[in-house]
Amino acid sequence: MAIKSNLFYNISKDEIIGFNETNNRKTYDPAKFVLVLLVQGINFNWKQPIAYFFISNSFTGFDLQDIILTSIFKLENIKINVKAFVSDMGSNFIGLSNKLQVSPERPYFEINNKNIVYIFDPPHLLKATRNMFYQHNFKYDNELIEKKHLVSFYNEDSKNNLRAAPKITYSHIFPGPFEKMRVYLAAQVFSESVSAGMLLFLKSSHLPDTSLPTINFIQNMDKLFDIFNSSRRPGLKQFNRPFKNTDSQISHLKFMENFFKTLQVFNKKTNVEVTNQMKFIRGWLISISGLFQLWESLKVINTDESYVLYTSRINQDRLENLFGTFRTQHNGNNINPTPIQFIWSYKQNFCLNYFTHSDNANCIGDLDEILSKINTDPLNDKNIKIIFHDKNPFQFKKNILAIGTPDYRNLPMPEKNAFIYVCGFVDEEMH
Repeated sequence: MAIKSNLFYNISKDEIIGFNETNNRKTYDPAKFVLVLLVQGINFNWKQPIAYFFISNSFTGFDLQDIILTSIFKLENIKINVKAFVSDMGSNFIGLSNKLQVSPERPYFEINNKNIVYIFDPPHLLKATRNMFYQHNFKYDNELIEKKHLVSFYNEDSKNNLRAAPKITYSHIFPGPFEKMRVYLAAQVFSESVSAGMLLFLKSSHLPDTSLPTINFIQNMDKLFDIFNSSRRPGLKQFNRPFKNTDSQISHLKFMENFFKTLQVFNKKTNVEVTNQMKFIRGWLISISGLFQLWESLKVINTDESYVLYTSRINQDRLENLFGTFRTQHNGNNINPTPIQFIWSYKQNFCLNYFTHSDNANCIGDLDEILSKINTDPLNDKNIKIIFHDKNPFQFKKNILAIGTPDYRNLPMPEKNAFIYVCGFVDEEMH
């Protein structure tokens, strides 16, 4: 998390807060970031932040490796069974994975003869994939995957009253610096509704035949992210169900594994191949292999046939929620707190209400509870409000529904489909 460089003198401890400091090394460079470690349960809903470190540009890969390995070693010593390590796609973590010899063929590192699975945060991978898809042209199986087809679909669809993809806005197609950080924007682009809408436009000749590879790519990315984002929330989507290593899940993961291995990426302007520069490809390959490895590891200790894995628990959503809470402290919108402000926020949230979801967080809320939480006396809680019966209940206004006289023969494709569907439903009900 980025912070504002600032030094604070703690009189009681005779200590200056705000310098770069790790386990074994302190330099007098003002910190620009804070590294936070959080432990969360795979089989049960719990989470616990365990450490933070203020770091600067002088923070090295060896410092990061020492922090991670030492922390895991200490957790194992207190009988916490660490199964996986999740990080974002920052250059320092990519360097860490290289130092630990993590690869698609070996998606883990060892501590005391125990394999710790390495998984790159799927939401970060999804955003990185979207960003590179927008910047470059993809080529798979000698077919081009291009953003221009998505743009054409948006331009046509946005003109309709009844849209095929109503959630898609200008910010989805042309995201600015802040929009690029929002996971939900990338997830709504790589969605079933967008691929279905584009397929509808293709069949009605509003998109060229060359758009089919792009449509398939969007659909396949939606399924891949669903597999990595399953939870207890009931849903109708097949691949968003809890992971159980079913044939359909294995088949799609293997397909996407082959897709990323053979994917070619070309610069839009120069048409020069830049595949080797695409970090998201290696990230997905490691994470897919890591998911298979993690499942095999968990099945050893969970032999029940009904056992399932909620893959949304192996991402950084809980950490992003924590960061979102920190940013709302101190005047309500503190995007980059100072080190001492971070410490105050950390202590407050750690002790009292850390599990409360922030509206400014970069992901949906989670239902996990913090392990170490100080309970206040509910009877003395001044924030409790007694709700009485409303003396002036809300009154609905009775408005007459105005019915127009459009020519239903000239409706655009989405509205025509909806019109036929509704007419069929009414006819069925009448008979």
